[in-house]
Amino acid sequence: MRPASKALKTLTILLTCIILIVGAFAALLLSFTYANLPGPVVKKAFIIVPGLMGSNLTDPELDNTLVWSANPEALFEKEQEESGFIEAYASAMFDFDDDCNPTKSLNACHTGDHRFGFDNSLKPLADYLTEEYSQSGYEIVVWQYDWRKSILETSSYLEDYINIKGYTDVIFISQGTGGNVVTKYISKPENRAKVNLFIPIAAPFLGTLGPLDWLINKDAAAGGYARTEFSEQMEALNLYGKLTDIPSVIQLLPYPAMWQLSAYGEDNAPIFFNGNMVTFNEVYQYFTSLDFAKTKSESLKPVYRDLVEYQSKDYIKVGDKFRHVTDFVNTYYVVGTGIQTRYTANINTVGEKITSMGYDDLGDGFVWAYSATAGKSLRAENVITVDIEDIDYGGHIGLISTPEVIELIKPVIEKYAVVKEG
Repeated sequence: MRPASKALKTLTILLTCIILIVGAFAALLLSFTYANLPGPVVKKAFIIVPGLMGSNLTDPELDNTLVWSANPEALFEKEQEESGFIEAYASAMFDFDDDCNPTKSLNACHTGDHRFGFDNSLKPLADYLTEEYSQSGYEIVVWQYDWRKSILETSSYLEDYINIKGYTDVIFISQGTGGNVVTKYISKPENRAKVNLFIPIAAPFLGTLGPLDWLINKDAAAGGYARTEFSEQMEALNLYGKLTDIPSVIQLLPYPAMWQLSAYGEDNAPIFFNGNMVTFNEVYQYFTSLDFAKTKSESLKPVYRDLVEYQSKDYIKVGDKFRHVTDFVNTYYVVGTGIQTRYTANINTVGEKITSMGYDDLGDGFVWAYSATAGKSLRAENVITVDIEDIDYGGHIGLISTPEVIELIKPVIEKYAVVKEG
């Protein structure tokens, strides 16, 4: 062998040994480093979800003018400049296509003075959570949304938001229909894995009889807007044809599970036709036979067609029984009682009118207590009842902002929220 070749071979062997030694050392160092690193970063958040009509909305076509709030001053200014503006605008705001999609695009407020929901009703809770938990790594989010859209569609936006933000430890606190939005979110197992706690306040999990006024009694159609500063202008509109197209209203109709509640007894039911008890299927057939449930081509509008499927998404089959999805996360139900609340109704199917209502004081004026517990006993350990006569009550929408309710849910939050020591 030539001297040069022998030297080259020796150098190659030497370099190979060095590379192997360095590689082994690097692997050992990396192994030691990763063994001592913390696990996956947990990103924590409190997410407050308002209810139906509880989010402030702006119009991008009007320079993000506030168009739905307790006091939309900009609309009043435009009314002074152009008489009839508010009436025309409200009509456009509640215009829907045959698929029940709003034709006017609006945005929810997430910044500024209007980020705390309608009439700032969510600010007291958000302030408390910020003071107590923001220093422990929690982000405090008031997640407003366009409540005119389908609850199912809204839940998909909530899912996208949580995924984009990277939250892996979420505590939900909701008001009213916001609880239904969260329910749709946790219907997916991968989403349930991210939820540490869910506190629904006055959520109509099994539906409510309130929308019957809006869908059946034409003269009561504007009643849901009475709390807005421009209610007089809106009451002059023919809102009947508008409300029957709002998916989030239609999706609050009573669920089949309401017919199974023992609280009704043998001689009562959520709905009667002409004085006779009827089943859920008969009620569904009736509603889908009415003109407002159909498109111009006489087919069913999607929100009516898919109503049963929509409701079924709230349940998971375990053995031979179906359980509500809230059973599969840590849930504490907050229920308002002491206010006369509709729990049964009689419909004259000939005249298409509600002729009588049955009332019970187990409710908050809009949601019956057993709907707010998803059918659970009011004495269940995870049910928190609020006697509304003992608090400064601001109506169904105001429950979440009352100091008494915030005090009641504090121990539950403290049980599940992780607080940084010191």
